[in-house]
Amino acid sequence: DALSDGETTVVAGVMEHVEEAGVHSGDSSCVLPSVSISEELKSRIIAATEAIAEKLCVKGLMNVQYAIKDGELYVLEVNPRASRTVPFVSKATGVSWAKLATRVIMGEKLSDLKPLIKPVDNGYSVKAVVIPFERFVDAQVCLGPEMRSTGEVMGQGATFEEAYARAQIASGKPLPVKGPVLIAASELLVGEALNVVDVFRRHGTEVIVTSEVADSFDPMNADAEIVDLTNWRLEDIAAWMKEAGIKRVVSLSPFDKLCPVQAKVRRAAVGQAIPLSLTTRDAIGVSQATMTVSKMSLQLKAIQERRPAAPAPDFAGVPTAPVGQFSL
Repeated sequence: DALSDGETTVVAGVMEHVEEAGVHSGDSSCVLPSVSISEELKSRIIAATEAIAEKLCVKGLMNVQYAIKDGELYVLEVNPRASRTVPFVSKATGVSWAKLATRVIMGEKLSDLKPLIKPVDNGYSVKAVVIPFERFVDAQVCLGPEMRSTGEVMGQGATFEEAYARAQIASGKPLPVKGPVLIAASELLVGEALNVVDVFRRHGTEVIVTSEVADSFDPMNADAEIVDLTNWRLEDIAAWMKEAGIKRVVSLSPFDKLCPVQAKVRRAAVGQAIPLSLTTRDAIGVSQATMTVSKMSLQLKAIQERRPAAPAPDFAGVPTAPVGQFSL
């Protein structure tokens, strides 16, 4: 997100999506500041954003979505307007970007407003989404270019892992601190599933893998419980999950090639209210967050406690509203 007056541009924040490009930004978790983007690449992102704002003569807020592959920077889309991420960035940085944008639109210059832009260090902020798959019983449980989420939450912490943990919990997805994780994958993503298995194991989490994943195990390291769900009915998978006490399901499959077994595993998890991880990066983030939560006690803290109190607005000279009139 960025703010521009047509001449000067200030980047409000460079957010990194957890899910890979191809998942709608509204369905993707994101973190601010970024965790894996180099300073050199971040400088290129800022420079590109400034150039785009200048060429488009943007006056107000704008949002640019980039993709990075093999070190190359690609522009996916440019939105010369306020994006849904503006409230998130404002809370994360402690800067009211919408108020500043309004003043810019009304004719003020960013050069005069820069003294008001004082971002605070709030550690890491993570946005997580809420997708009500349980309400759409005939819909595929998958992520893709079509937005499915109906809401989002935010978690903050001193580390990425703590912030990710808070966001997961706030979105109604308890972390698998005391229970097994089922890891399933289609044939095309078995390699990524093995990486997820290794991460959960290193963090001390019990894992159960499907036969497709187990077939690619190193024989010297094949000590995980294996379940073959190939010919199981949906209701049988759901009953087994309940009996086995599954606390999280990791289901990896290409967006456009969801196989029948994966479709049943996901729908069974939704029916049992078991949290789902549908991408490798989300699963790894959950594992890291679970390890962090197991070693600390997460205390609730109001967002106002994370930054100095904002100065009271100056209403001098503003006419008093009649009694009974409210402005929201």
